[in-house]
Amino acid sequence: MTGTRTGRRGSTTAWADIDLHALGRNLDQLRRGLPPGQAVFGVVKADAYGHGAGPVGRALQRFGIDGLVVADMGEGITLRRAGITAPILVIDPPLPSQLRLPALHRLGATVTSAAEARALATAANRAGRTVDVHVRVNTGFAGFGAPRADLTDLLAAVAGTPALRLEGLYTHLSGAYGPYEDGGLAELERFGEAVDTARAAGLLPPLVHALSSVALGRPLLTGAAARIGCTAVRCGATLFGIRMADGDTPLPLAPVMSVKARVTRVTALEPGDVADYAAASAAPRRTPVAVLPFGFSDGHHLHRLAGGSC
Repeated sequence: MTGTRTGRRGSTTAWADIDLHALGRNLDQLRRGLPPGQAVFGVVKADAYGHGAGPVGRALQRFGIDGLVVADMGEGITLRRAGITAPILVIDPPLPSQLRLPALHRLGATVTSAAEARALATAANRAGRTVDVHVRVNTGFAGFGAPRADLTDLLAAVAGTPALRLEGLYTHLSGAYGPYEDGGLAELERFGEAVDTARAAGLLPPLVHALSSVALGRPLLTGAAARIGCTAVRCGATLFGIRMADGDTPLPLAPVMSVKARVTRVTALEPGDVADYAAASAAPRRTPVAVLPFGFSDGHHLHRLAGGSC
């Protein structure tokens, strides 16, 4: 099977082709650009960026992905129900009403405080299962994550609880998405201090990760991550051939999605007729046009040519 096709319910005129072989080739290219032994976690949040979380997750599993990453518990459960057996990390810490879900569905959970760890351990004990835990460190992005001053106590709380397995330590870089080559470097240096703290306490877990798709194209960041001792990366948009920033990931990556539509009518615009809602492109003369049934419901956005507003 080369891929899958998605579109409006019942539509035969507009659709997206998903090339799963291109997904596998992108994964291979990414692995070649990483240090040997680096684990690759595929980010498949938001229905795998619209590519279809179930088919994409199963394909990545066949291609040997080390694990998957989602935003919330519901997304993780959806993947399990789609037949995914690979490790799944949920970025959002579980809400109080969700504490049993990581144990019941074998989902890796994020914790950012000792209180979260204790509550998760209580729920895991009641379920009679062990939960893999990744500790997220606050390095300056939206104040989210464990304060570095509390890190040793938090790691000890997780490692000292039989119901929890300390699996990872991570952060997310905001500066890497900016225009500067050293964007995110200060955050990564703070993460390096946290890694050193965990190592000195004998509490450094096997998976240490900070770099996401956009950061993989920044040599300053990849070099710093190697010096810190990162052992994994999180790849989302890059896996799908989506460029997140100028200069992002100079690898021969291919788009996984091709958006297509059938021509349903060939007609002509008379002088002064327009072909869009914004009325920004009046025909200067009689102009042949082909009509494609592709609109807002298919993901097309209305952009005004004048001023770039939408």
